[in-house]
Amino acid sequence: MALQAPGVTSADLREQFLEASDECNAALPAIPVPESDAELQQFYVSWTDIHSCLVDAGYDIDAPPSYQAFVDEYRAGNGSDAPYFLIADSTAREQAMAACPKNPDSWW
Repeated sequence: MALQAPGVTSADLREQFLEASDECNAALPAIPVPESDAELQQFYVSWTDIHSCLVDAGYDIDAPPSYQAFVDEYRAGNGSDAPYFLIADSTAREQAMAACPKNPDSWW
């Protein structure tokens, strides 16, 4: 059972969390969106670099999609900014993100 201050409801805590989350997100730069074919190619290379790192780190994940399949999924709105979603366990996913972070000098 979680401890709460007297008179503070779960709704209050949720609202405080959402406000803090919005404030933090507003301080971050906008998520880049590849618009040209060249940017999409660079995005794919970054994605597959992270995928290779995950495999090298011992994660048993599906093979990366072909470039065309990646593009098709991305343009259909089903793409992901990194292959971490291939790891089902949330704890393992967090560890994978630490082991194979996005390269801020690359696409991301």
